[in-house]
Parts: sequence; C-alpha cells; structure tokens
Amino acid sequence: MFLKNKYFIPRQKVDLPWSDLSFVKSVVAPRPQEKSFVSRLEQTFVQQYGADSAFGVSSGTSGIYLALKSLGLPAGANVILSALNYHSIPKLVRQMGFNPVYADVDERTWLVSPESLEKAIRRYKPVKAVIVTHLFGLFPEIHKIMDICEHHDIPVIEDCAHSVFDGPDNRFLGTYGKAAVLSFSTTKPLNLSGGGMVLSNDLGLTKVIKANYASFKAPPHLDLLKSTMMTIFQALMTSDTGFPVLAYPPIRVAVDVLNLDVELRKFRIRHRQNVAVVEQRLHEIQGYWALTKMSRLRADNEWKKEMTQILAHQLENRFTFPFIDKKRTPALLFFPLFFEEPTKAMKYLLRKGVDTKMNYMTDCSNGECGTAARFSGGMVCLPMHPSITRDKFLYMVDVVKGMK
Repeated sequence: MFLKNKYFIPRQKVDLPWSDLSFVKSVVAPRPQEKSFVSRLEQTFVQQYGADSAFGVSSGTSGIYLALKSLGLPAGANVILSALNYHSIPKLVRQMGFNPVYADVDERTWLVSPESLEKAIRRYKPVKAVIVTHLFGLFPEIHKIMDICEHHDIPVIEDCAHSVFDGPDNRFLGTYGKAAVLSFSTTKPLNLSGGGMVLSNDLGLTKVIKANYASFKAPPHLDLLKSTMMTIFQALMTSDTGFPVLAYPPIRVAVDVLNLDVELRKFRIRHRQNVAVVEQRLHEIQGYWALTKMSRLRADNEWKKEMTQILAHQLENRFTFPFIDKKRTPALLFFPLFFEEPTKAMKYLLRKGVDTKMNYMTDCSNGECGTAARFSGGMVCLPMHPSITRDKFLYMVDVVKGMK
C-alpha cells in the first residue's frame, strides 16, 4: 500500500564512513602522541575560514551559549534575533539572563533586512548584541547589516547552522561577525548527528572564549557509544533501502493518518521551557566523521546550488518562496515553500514519497512580527540533501509542480 511510489526521498540523510571503521580504536584508546581528530578539525576550520580560532562543542546550541557568554553582556541585556528562528534560540537567550527581542523578516527575502534591523535597534535601545541567522543558507545583506551594527557598536554573532563553506562575494558566511556558530546535527550541511563549532576572528574575544571553553569537558565514553549507536540507526533508517521499508510506512501513518507530526511539534514548542546546555566538547568520533566528509562539502554545495536554481526556475510565479539571486545562488539546506494549507501540502508530498519538514523555523515574536508569523504558519521545507540523485530530484520537482 505504501510502497507504490517511484522514489522515496527522506527529509534528511545520514551518511557513515562504512568503509573505514578502524578509527574506533584511535578514538577509544588513542596514542599519547597522536593529535586528536577534534584538534585536527578545529585547525582545518581555522585554515579554510581564515579564522583566528575554532572550538568544537557538543551542539550548535552549546556554541551559541559559549559565544554569547563570552561577550560579557550585563544581565537583562537586549539581544536582537530574527523573528523567524528555531524556537530554542530565544529560550536559550532568556535562560542565560538576557532579553531576546526581535527584528521581523523581509517579505521578499524571508531574512532580517537592514531596514528591519535598524528599526529594532531604535525600538529596543540599548541593544547589546545581534545574532544574525543565515536562514536555510540564504544570503543576507550582510555588508549593510555589519555597517549598521558597527555604527551602533553592537557585536554580531553569526548563526551559521544552515550554512557551511558558502557565502556571497567569494567570502564565507561566518567570517563577518565577532563570532560564528556552526551546527553539525542530523539535518545540517556537515551532518555528524550532533556537535558544532565556534569560530572567531576577534583576538580579544578569542581569549575570552578560550578561557570559558576550558571548563568544557570531553564527553564520557558512554555518550560516545550512545551517539554512535544513534547515528548508525539514523543511517540505516535514511538509507536507500531502509527508508522505504523501515521509516516511510510509520511516518506515513503518523503524519497522514494520525496527524502526530504536527501535533507533537506544537506540543514541543509550547512546553519545552528550558534548553539543555551541556558544557561539553565535540567528541572524537564526530571529529573523525567530519574530517572524512570535509573533502566532499564543496562538491555537495555545488549540487545543492544547482538544485536551488532548478527549483527556483521551475516554481517561479507558481509558488511563494524566498528570492533566489541567480548570480549568487546559495546552497540551501532546505527549499522553503509557503502554502495557505501547509498540512495538506505536506501530506500530499508524503503520499508521493517526499518527506518534508513543516514549520521548521517558527515565529518567535508571538505575533509581534507579522511577516515572520505569516511565513512560519505556512512553511513546508523540501529536502535538499546532496545524496538526492538527479533522477529523484527531478521526480520531486514534477511532484511539486503537479500540486493544485
């Protein structure tokens, strides 16, 4: 009943270096003279991003915590966030004793514009920090945003959870602000089933981050085991053979029949009061996986840019989605579409074998920012992971175009 589709495309894909698992011995019992995989990864990011420093952490959330803590803001400080955001970010800011305030997103770009940022700075004066979210990997007007923040002497943290080794003008996002935070969770461009990285180009801030990072502990072996088992499980469930047989049928029942995906997400956002922040470093298994994947990231980004261009061209004037600059096409994490009836759209796509994410980013301003509230309420995100073959991708395009 559920396996009649031509193709099955998971919303995310976990890849493992199955051909080389000899690293386990190096992780569990490293030689004293060996440089750790995490240290090598940090050095790689320093070199390729041209950063002064890089610090591997256990999650993107822990990275935001470390970067924000290192700014030394006073209690109750106003911190501007994009209203269209992941719900845990403002909760973390509030949990740290600061006051999250919001800039609305632009109708055309779905990102915080220089105009909306300037408006928010005037409204919530004094503002002590700005976290710029590079939503879905889209390119903001980063030069104008930085000029505004420099004029007001406000430090910027770049949230690069959706963007790795990509950016406008031959310069990576994550190299503009005082600090940048990358995430390596399951859905992210560098997918390690967890982990993150904090980068900084500011020598003074680097010293503070380093001092704070000293209290971050290496994860215990039990955590390594749990993470490894979860990653192997996710890899099996999202594989070409595992997803259609093991994952797709229960997802189809949960979403299409029981409507559980939507309801559980609403419950999670509504009732998750605090964000668990563990002062923990990136573990060695994740460091190894990252090093094995680094060489593929540029090629992955090029394929995602091609997919982005095709979707933007094929769906133009038929669907609402963020503006895509054909001359500076981003490597999108997901391709967001706006629907008046997003649940109906999500279920239709799932019946055709395309698993999507609905309302992945939410309006965190509680309705104060109208554009963010509108897009959040109708957002459905198409998968854009680089393991999608050309045939599967073109099938997905045809499925979307066939929607009424």
